[in-house]
Amino acid sequence: MPTSTWAGFLLGSRGDYVPPGRVARGYEEESWGQLTALRAALPDLPALFEVPIGVLQAGECPNGSRVYFELTTNVPSDANARAPQGSLFGEPCNLTRQDAGMVWDRAVKSANQHLNRHLPNLAVPLMIAEVPQQALLDHYNRQLAALGSMAKFGRFSLDSYELKESPIPRRRRPSGASAAPSSPTTPGPNVAPDGHWIAFDAVPASGGIFEAKLTLPPDNVLRGIFAAYALLAEWYFEIDFDLGVSLSWNGTGGRPHAAPHLIGQADRQHCLSNIPLLRTLIVQGRRASGLRRRGGIQWHDVLDQPERPLRLSTCPTCKFFSPCNPR
Repeated sequence: MPTSTWAGFLLGSRGDYVPPGRVARGYEEESWGQLTALRAALPDLPALFEVPIGVLQAGECPNGSRVYFELTTNVPSDANARAPQGSLFGEPCNLTRQDAGMVWDRAVKSANQHLNRHLPNLAVPLMIAEVPQQALLDHYNRQLAALGSMAKFGRFSLDSYELKESPIPRRRRPSGASAAPSSPTTPGPNVAPDGHWIAFDAVPASGGIFEAKLTLPPDNVLRGIFAAYALLAEWYFEIDFDLGVSLSWNGTGGRPHAAPHLIGQADRQHCLSNIPLLRTLIVQGRRASGLRRRGGIQWHDVLDQPERPLRLSTCPTCKFFSPCNPR
């Protein structure tokens, strides 16, 4: 995990980082005003009705088509998920891209756990028995070395607990937004982030979101993923989450690549603006009572497909481009 990327941001955030302009924070009730409006417009919604995380992460769309397809279809985020990966960790493999991604996620999760245990003593490197993938082992030991350099030259004054990545459980706001699967029967790939950091003692207190992606999605998609998680994490922890960090594989024959992603207002607003689009879809479907059905929500029985939207510049990167066929 790119802990040195988080540490560098966190040290800089002590008075140096100021988000530009007004930022919608998840701990501010006004950020979730559209949830209140949704319930006011649809009083027959069940008490535990949830707006799935996939709605927030669906992306920008003029008429809610992305929200509709997110809830009613099971389209993989990677159009080439069944294609051969070719190589993994710098070695040939016969896995599909989807299966290789699962192997990557498990390997990164295990490496994170071993790195956490080494943080109190930065001089002790990880061993091949702990991280058996040589390329990943080299990356994590570079992380430890970078943190050691910060400490040696006096740039490092954080407690080890502030650097430990932790899995973040599913979060649900009582008023209805949830890090829950987009589909009632088939959980989506982004049910919860791969991890997070918390530094309550930093000035100001800060949090970060971590995502392990064998192959990064388009930039606007990744920004939406980080923004949705940040909003829910801010509501739960009541501190600012301004940084997302990804760890991906940098091409064939490459190596792990850590990258920071600042979580800005535009991406947060795109997430929140999908809530009224969902409300419109339910109202137009005129079957909100179907949400009370036993056995879970069947969205395709509740929503009507919108008309084809006007094409936006982000349409070619949308995983629903083919079924939507924008004008």
